[in-house]
Amino acid sequence: MVRASKWSLGLVSVVVVGLLSAGANSLPAQDAGKGDPSKKTVGQDRQEQRKARMEKFVQSVNGAKTTLSAAITTVEGATKAKVFRAAYVDTKDNKFMISIGVILNDKMAEVSVDPETGKAGEPKFEEEGRGAGPGAGRGAGKGKGGEKEGDGN
Repeated sequence: MVRASKWSLGLVSVVVVGLLSAGANSLPAQDAGKGDPSKKTVGQDRQEQRKARMEKFVQSVNGAKTTLSAAITTVEGATKAKVFRAAYVDTKDNKFMISIGVILNDKMAEVSVDPETGKAGEPKFEEEGRGAGPGAGRGAGKGKGGEKEGDGN
């Protein structure tokens, strides 16, 4: 019995020492580049990109000549539809527009409004089984940049 416990203790010791040495060897790899500001991690790049994008978005919204409420009024007057959603959204070409979700003839549609001119585009009806545009739901028929796949905008 004593011999078995010595073997067990020895085996546990070998495993612990092995794990500790493996952990010690991986530390330099984890710390690589931490002190060097020229080496950015993927997370830092994403944070910087997001920050730049948000700054541009805030500037675009603050500089827009058309407010969301004015865009809603324009769309309701032009289409005789009921608005259920309105938002500033970015397009594939990194421009901003106002996207208005409407119910028109018992169907969901999206109407784009140019934030500079205030002009409303034609309603784009949702396709069967797809969302009505940027605010229709996560992944609901949208491509990159908050637009429906196949949109040229």
